[in-house]
Amino acid sequence: MPSDAEAPYLEEASRSAKRKRVALACDNCRERKVRCNGTKPLCGPCGKRGEDPANCKYTVIANSAKRVSEQEYIASLQSQVLQLQQTVSDLKEHEQTLTIEHQSFPPPLDTSGQPNGPSPISAMGATNSIQAEPVMSRGNEFYGQSSVLSLLREVPRSDRQPDGPSTPASSNSRPGINSMLQSQYALPPREVADELLRCYFSHMHILYPLIHSVGFRSRYESLWTGTGYQDLPTDDGLDIGLGGARCPRPVFFCALNAVFALGCEFSDFAPDEKEAACAVFYGRMKDLLHIELLDNGSIAHVQALLLAVHYLLCTQYPTRCYNIMGLACRMAVGLGLHSNKFSERSSFTETELRRRVWYGCLQMEMQVYISHFDMTLGRPPSMRIVNDVPLPSPIDDAHLPLHGDQMQQQEQPSTVYLFTVENIKLAKILAVILDQIYHPVSTEISFRNQPTSPSNHQDLNAVMQLDALLEDFKNSLPDVLRWDRIIETSPEISAVLKRQSYILQARYLHLKILLFRPSFSWFCASTRSELQRRENTDPSNRVPSRPKETDLTMSLLVPCAIACVNATCELVASIERSTNEHVTGAWWFRLFYLMTSGTILILAECMQLNKQHFNQATLNLAWESCLSNLEQMGNHHSQARGYTQSLKLLRERALETYSSAGPLPTQPIIENVANVSLL
Repeated sequence: MPSDAEAPYLEEASRSAKRKRVALACDNCRERKVRCNGTKPLCGPCGKRGEDPANCKYTVIANSAKRVSEQEYIASLQSQVLQLQQTVSDLKEHEQTLTIEHQSFPPPLDTSGQPNGPSPISAMGATNSIQAEPVMSRGNEFYGQSSVLSLLREVPRSDRQPDGPSTPASSNSRPGINSMLQSQYALPPREVADELLRCYFSHMHILYPLIHSVGFRSRYESLWTGTGYQDLPTDDGLDIGLGGARCPRPVFFCALNAVFALGCEFSDFAPDEKEAACAVFYGRMKDLLHIELLDNGSIAHVQALLLAVHYLLCTQYPTRCYNIMGLACRMAVGLGLHSNKFSERSSFTETELRRRVWYGCLQMEMQVYISHFDMTLGRPPSMRIVNDVPLPSPIDDAHLPLHGDQMQQQEQPSTVYLFTVENIKLAKILAVILDQIYHPVSTEISFRNQPTSPSNHQDLNAVMQLDALLEDFKNSLPDVLRWDRIIETSPEISAVLKRQSYILQARYLHLKILLFRPSFSWFCASTRSELQRRENTDPSNRVPSRPKETDLTMSLLVPCAIACVNATCELVASIERSTNEHVTGAWWFRLFYLMTSGTILILAECMQLNKQHFNQATLNLAWESCLSNLEQMGNHHSQARGYTQSLKLLRERALETYSSAGPLPTQPIIENVANVSLL
């Protein structure tokens, strides 16, 4: 029995052990009339009964002293939200860690089956090792006779392997699933993707067969199966580039997005939808073009770069297009595509693909130059004609086997691939024109200043020889590609051959224009100078002018100028016919041809004010047709609308300048007119 002294302490302890009163009980406890401990978000009695926290509610009576309970309830909910946010943040960090751990290739372009890391030689040509293994492990790369590695290969060495740790073989392992969830690997709906692929092969592949269509389509079809893009064994598979066994996944998806973007340009989608879709595909393609591309090289890499250049031609990124084209050419040289000697160890299919890709580089280099940098930056083409590589054979992809070295028999050359051979011939002629007429070795011709007389550099002789070369090309065309016969027997010719024939005619006529344009510019400058001398009779107001041309020089320049204008009128008429028959080529090339033609027609009309050298009715018809085609193109492409307005304004100012009386400006209008013809 406790003493009297202990009684106060026991009474106090008894009071402290009693249940603490709460300011507010939950609705369930109040309804059941049980004691509630007020714990939030789930009170004790509700927890014992297994109630959900959402059912343990507290109803606060307004204007009561129990507002403190409301604040406690809100604080508990805020604490729970913070805990959930922290959990989400931890999961995101864990996901990023897994992505880094599972990615077995450097993002995003890597060449499977090739050693990663530094090259066996440095940028200055020094070798990192005198051992043979690093040299042989990069056997798909080309090293010239002047390289250090070529010298080291001549050094006798024993068959014994050097001591030391061996380099592990590069694995072709499958990347983590998280890397495949990136947006660059997303695919459009199957129906849309099939349509875009069809548009690409029916409009672009028939002109530039850069890829093995059978292998590429097979890889594309595998994307829609349960297996997806699987790494194939590289032992017996041929190196066909995109779609082949040695094609890395990121490179294939980069090229696939470029194919989708190009196919979208030829689709029947609404202009707004087409522009938005192209932006998406271009963004994915660009994200897969990383700096790691510079560390490796393969046929697939070059093909992907060429497809990217094809699409960039229709964008407002000329410098980006020019630089990527240069990268593709250098990589092609690094793979030895410029030499037929390096193809001796390749199979028939591989050799044909190597030739297609090499000449694809040549064609695109010339197209990029004349469409973006001709007279704009004055940069000569970086590639030179090399006759060591034979032209590709006109063989359909179905007869180029993906396994083995035996070509399947083809009864006659593929009419579709005949265009490729003839188109390469035109590209070679274009390269000669640029080399001999626009960038001769003896001097640098710049049309930004006063044009240089062709006779000063014996250019007239080169012009006549190149004109004869173009005529030989026209006369030696296969019958199915001759545009003069296509026009007469068009109902019997397929749409593909008709499209190819019109494209060949347009490119042939454009080469004619390029060939005679320096003479035409010189003729215009001479006529301009003659107008200045006539209108400035006052010696005090006379402005400096060029020396007067002799009758002999003018007698040589006038036929060249007439030939340039005639080729221009024929080019406009050819584009109009192909447009009416719905067998046109890429719209960006048509836009370039029409702007170039419109420029020359403006200058020719200005020259008519001095003397009637050209057929005025033909000029008027060509000008109306040129504007009509540009306006029709402007309904689908905003670039065409802007160029059409600029061309109209330029014509008004040019005619006003040439027909106005009084002193004329010393700056020739040829420069202003010529600059507008560039995309």
